[in-house]
Amino acid sequence: MTIDTLATLHCPGCDTDKAPADFPRNAARPSGIGSWCKRCQADAQADWRRRNPGYMREYNRARRAAGTKGDTRMTNAMLPPTPAAGFPELPDDDRGL
Repeated sequence: MTIDTLATLHCPGCDTDKAPADFPRNAARPSGIGSWCKRCQADAQADWRRRNPGYMREYNRARRAAGTKGDTRMTNAMLPPTPAAGFPELPDDDRGL
C-alpha cells in the first residue's frame, strides 16, 4: 500500500476521512503514512508542549548547553527524563541493572 494508491484515509483524531496528502509520511509504519492527519498531529504536539513546559524548557537548556550548533540530535544522557504516564518511578536498584 502506498500513499498514491489510497483514495481516502480515516483520522482517529478528528474522526473524518481525508485525502492521503493530508497525512504526514511515516517510514516506521508499513503503509509509510502517519495515522493522524497533519492538523491533528500538530494540535496534539502543541497540547503536549503546553502541558509539559518544564520538559521543553529543560530540553532546550540542555541542547543549548551542549553547543550542538545546527546538529539538533541529542544523546539520551542530555535529555531530561520524560514523564511516564501511569508508570511509577523505580529506584535504580529495582530496574534490574
